[in-house]
Amino acid sequence: MARRLLLAVVSLAAAAQQLGCGGSSSSSPPPPPHTSAPVPAATGGTVSLSGGAAVQIPAGALASDTTITIQQSTTTAPTGTVGAVFDLGPSGTTFSQPVKVTIPVPAGTTDAAIWTKQAGAAHYTSLPTTISNGVATAQASHFSVFLVGPVDLNGTWAGLMSYAVTNSNGTSAGTSTQMQSRDVAQDVGDVTINIGNSSGFTATCTGTVHGATLDTTCTGYASVDRSCTTPYTQTGTVSGNGWVNASTLTWSATCGGQTFTAQSSPLTRQAGPRNIAGSYARSTTYTQTGPGGTSTGSNTGTAVRTQLAGSSLVNADITMLNGATHTCNGIVVSDVLYSSCYGYNASRTIRYNSVAQGTIIPGPPIDVESISTTTIVGDPNYTSMTSQIHDVRQ
Repeated sequence: MARRLLLAVVSLAAAAQQLGCGGSSSSSPPPPPHTSAPVPAATGGTVSLSGGAAVQIPAGALASDTTITIQQSTTTAPTGTVGAVFDLGPSGTTFSQPVKVTIPVPAGTTDAAIWTKQAGAAHYTSLPTTISNGVATAQASHFSVFLVGPVDLNGTWAGLMSYAVTNSNGTSAGTSTQMQSRDVAQDVGDVTINIGNSSGFTATCTGTVHGATLDTTCTGYASVDRSCTTPYTQTGTVSGNGWVNASTLTWSATCGGQTFTAQSSPLTRQAGPRNIAGSYARSTTYTQTGPGGTSTGSNTGTAVRTQLAGSSLVNADITMLNGATHTCNGIVVSDVLYSSCYGYNASRTIRYNSVAQGTIIPGPPIDVESISTTTIVGDPNYTSMTSQIHDVRQ
């Protein structure tokens, strides 16, 4: 009798497991789509996942015969990903010549890039990509994670920006056109942009790139003396061949109720900003004008410039022999330095607001030759000054 009861209990437990009451393997999600195929090193070959990614390996690219795998990844897709993420393996495999990776994209996709991340890497990097007939194609030198994401804006961009200022009563307070640079750091769809211009404006923008749409929120300063903060939002369109008319900026300024609007001309990706950080010996000759007439003179001092590697934004602290001090914000575009400065004389009774444009002579040592136009505030005799500046890095 006891034996029959034990058998009955075992039979009930087995039935419960089949019905899913005790946990069942049938409730596990199906494995992601995958495929594998042996590829001879001597001849190469093509491996493709039905409806997914494919890889074409040329003869001699592999060091030895290898079973190539393609699997739709279970990794969470980064911001801005178009479609699925794929693991190509064996992960870490390298090739003596590039292999062709293709990934299908939705119909109508035109601005996109294939991105990849090697095992242990902190960020994705993009590959030069072409898109045709619903397929994105790139050349790869290794196997790891691959996906299609937005266009790659990494690097420094520069171009002219047109500004308009409107008073609180709706009247115009003037317009201007200034050089602007943008240092872009992008990881698939996540983007950070550091902006500077020739009048000392600086800002940092963070947000996303989806396909060809840029959407960021920015905070920054409208003036080099940091007296005017200007939070604003930035949206725009980017293209696969460059950043064209990328942003329309609306600023909500805290300076006297004025509103600033700006529109970029086409921005060009720079080869890389020249780094001019260091300490410089400064010599100047100047001409002052105002109610007191015209006077000329000369002065010497030091300029200490700071600039992060890869950044186009430059800051400078100026100390002159006569005790005057200045602080400058600037940008480097090609071999030109644009900057805006403010400062005081030794007694801090006279204020100087300057804009300058200089030519960078690479050296060594690096020379920066500038012409500065200064507005003088608080001096009964002089209201403006033009200076020729020569800086030599020590």
